[in-house]
Amino acid sequence: MKKILIVDGYNMLGRSFKKSFDEQSREKLLSKVKAVTASGKYYPVLVFDGKGKSSSREKRPGAEIIFSGEKDEADDLIVKLIENGCKKNIYTVVTADRLLSKRCKYLGASVVSKLENVLKKKKKAEINDDKINPNVNLDYWLKVFKKGGIDEV
Repeated sequence: MKKILIVDGYNMLGRSFKKSFDEQSREKLLSKVKAVTASGKYYPVLVFDGKGKSSSREKRPGAEIIFSGEKDEADDLIVKLIENGCKKNIYTVVTADRLLSKRCKYLGASVVSKLENVLKKKKKAEINDDKINPNVNLDYWLKVFKKGGIDEV
């Protein structure tokens, strides 16, 4: 199964293309994303805020572009994509937004802050260093802290 690379579009444009958010800048970003994902390991999905009253999808050769529409924000749409996905660990999100990063990591996605980091080999611990495991039982940790350590649980 191919991994899915979700790019926080305007977040990356704000960092890469001198805060230009026009069609030409979006196309440059798309080209850059396609170059990074040319190996075929990832299927790229670029998510942008706005454009129309409701969300819309544009299928392009080798990529997909999603606009959130007026009702949603791109960040929330990215989270929904991960939440509704079949396997959480197939997603890598490219964003420098700290809050979005934490939300995505909580759901089991990997997060990188730069597009170039997608291809760099990183240890899983470095990518998910502040990921919260949603499968940890809260009752277990309450017992750990009440009893004074894991050995006593």
